[in-house]
Amino acid sequence: MSYSSQEAAAKLVNGDIDVACFVANPQSKTIMELLHSKNVQLLGIDRAEAYAMQYKYLHVLNLAEGVIDMVRNIPSEDRSLVAPTGQLVARSDLHPALIGLLLQAAEEVHYQGGLFGQEGQFPTPHFLDFQLSDEARRFYKHGPPFFQRYLPFWIANFLSRMKIMLLPLLALLFPLFKIMPAIYKWRMRSRIYRWYAELEDIDSAINRDHPAKDIAHYTDRLDALEQKVCHISVPLSFSEELYQLRLHINLLRGKLKK
Repeated sequence: MSYSSQEAAAKLVNGDIDVACFVANPQSKTIMELLHSKNVQLLGIDRAEAYAMQYKYLHVLNLAEGVIDMVRNIPSEDRSLVAPTGQLVARSDLHPALIGLLLQAAEEVHYQGGLFGQEGQFPTPHFLDFQLSDEARRFYKHGPPFFQRYLPFWIANFLSRMKIMLLPLLALLFPLFKIMPAIYKWRMRSRIYRWYAELEDIDSAINRDHPAKDIAHYTDRLDALEQKVCHISVPLSFSEELYQLRLHINLLRGKLKK
């Protein structure tokens, strides 16, 4: 007959049943109370090795004498037990991003092991009754995703999904990266060359008119143009073009004086 762990333990202590089999953590409260009870005795399992060989999900556990309580010598002698492998099972519609997160949490909680489990032994991809999901297989093979090792979960998950879109986007942006230096160069030079239109207009006016009659007018225009040019800000690599413009303004001023 099947009972819950608490019901079976109570009936066993009260003598209502003779034998009970538990699948539980050996350090759980119910199991520890039964092991310390004077009315209950722990029994080993005969042919434990045979059971483990017949059923691959079972493991033989050797409970050494006195390992539970060395003062009271519990158990009183070595016992051979069998236990199934703990398995994490999820529904097929569980979001793939949560699978790796749950495995990380299980690994962190159970990494230290226990009375029977070794350090880092759980969770494991072995001894399973269910098919291992692709996400879980990837986790066991490569560990957590790269972004989740260093970033919060929501950022890491967003970047992991975006990388599928980023690869085609980078392919489209690659030609743009190649022309960016040319665009930058044109943008910096345009700050300088656009003033040549006004300089050329002054030069044409000087050649067309009689500047001697209104030399002050053209001088003021050149001074105003030079004042504007002095406030142009460009990187050092484009300073040569800027000084060339100022030199041309002075050349036209010299022509006007002649």
